[in-house]
Amino acid sequence: MSDRGAEFAQLVKLVLSGDRSTPWTIKETSEEVGMTEDVFRSRLREDGRTIFSADEIRRVLSHVPDLRLVRYFLEDTPFLAVERPEPTRAVDDKDIHLGATRAVIEATDILREVERGLSDEKLDHIDLHRIRIELSDAERALGALRARLSEFEERSR
Repeated sequence: MSDRGAEFAQLVKLVLSGDRSTPWTIKETSEEVGMTEDVFRSRLREDGRTIFSADEIRRVLSHVPDLRLVRYFLEDTPFLAVERPEPTRAVDDKDIHLGATRAVIEATDILREVERGLSDEKLDHIDLHRIRIELSDAERALGALRARLSEFEERSR
C-alpha cells in the first residue's frame, strides 16, 4: 500500500465493513465525522488520493473506538493504548480490584502462550506473535489499572 494515509484508510474500511459484528457502519460513521457518505468513502479509497486530516482521524477514533485503529498509530513507538475509565461514574474500590484481576488474567495468558509455544521445546515466529498479542493485552490492562488508580487517588484527596 502507498503512503499518505492509504494504509490507515484501508484499516478503517476493514474495521467498518470487514466484520459483521462491528456495531459501526460507514454511513453512520460518515455522519458522526461530519462528512457526507460519498466524501467519507473517498477517504477509504486504496489510491490514497484524498486522505483523512488529523481532525477527521480524531473524530473517527472517537466514534469507532476500535483498538486496531489506535494500534496503527502507536506501532513502533514507546506508547501504549489504554482505555479511559468510564467517565459517567467515579472509580471505586471494586474498579481497582477488577482492574488488578484483569491484569493478572492477561499476564496468565502470556504464560499460557509461552507454555504452548514451548510444548515442542522451541518458540517459533507464530508462538512469538501470539505471545506479543497477549503481552500487548497485559500492558493495556496494567496501563488501565494505573489510570484507574491515579483517578481514584485524585478523587480521594
